[in-house]
Amino acid sequence: MPKPTDEQNNNQLHYGRTGIDQLYARVWGDSIQFGYYETPTTDLEAAVIETKRQMLAIADINQDGHVLEVGSGWGATARYLARAAGLRITATNIENDHLIVGRTLSELSGVHSLITHEYADFHALPFSDATFDVWWAQEATVHATDKQRMFSEAFRTLKPGGRIVFSDQTTNAQLCEDKDLERIKARHGSNDAYDMQGFINALSKAGFMDIKTFDWSGHMNRHFTNLVLRLENTYGQLIADIPSDIVDFNLSMWRFGRDLSARGGMGWACFSATKPT
Repeated sequence: MPKPTDEQNNNQLHYGRTGIDQLYARVWGDSIQFGYYETPTTDLEAAVIETKRQMLAIADINQDGHVLEVGSGWGATARYLARAAGLRITATNIENDHLIVGRTLSELSGVHSLITHEYADFHALPFSDATFDVWWAQEATVHATDKQRMFSEAFRTLKPGGRIVFSDQTTNAQLCEDKDLERIKARHGSNDAYDMQGFINALSKAGFMDIKTFDWSGHMNRHFTNLVLRLENTYGQLIADIPSDIVDFNLSMWRFGRDLSARGGMGWACFSATKPT
């Protein structure tokens, strides 16, 4: 295999390049999120769906609730919430191509009446105060360049008594070398790498109360291992029509995630908290 591309090209290789969506769709699926593996035989697709089911139970949303999802990707979570619970969802993203795909898939799935796909930056949401019952994100908050502002926007747009529910990667800096931390930050396009306490502190500073955490780190190594094996097993087919630098870069990053999660430097957690009434 060719040598993986230099990490300095991270942004071009992770977003906005021809071939990125094809690679993720063919290796990871339509929901680029981590999986909760219920049993030893659970596969990647089922694990990703189980994550949504676990989070829906944590969110405990009334059926007439209105959910704001940030970093919605192709809208797989929004469609799950619409089908599983009949919820109304405003699914937002900063990638217009993803919004177009999301609208098309929602139309085809027959749940489009419950879902609105809109452009929105979670640092400055274009919504009025106290609009939503739940603010939802999966593997999106690590990309925030100002996490405190993002959580303040979540607080502002939630109704009193509303809930924030999100899952994301956590970083244990004590188990990472400096080069590991810089690689994580570059991958996320952010200037920080929060551990679980970092997220808790930011939520509390934003005004949230009743903060609950669910440590799902035990699933990370298995998920990255599955991604690595899938990519390695289909490498020849993938580089036939996807630029090899994209394939090689993501393979190197998934191997990095596999190895770092195995030694505890990279974790995964779900958080929930409430805006006071």
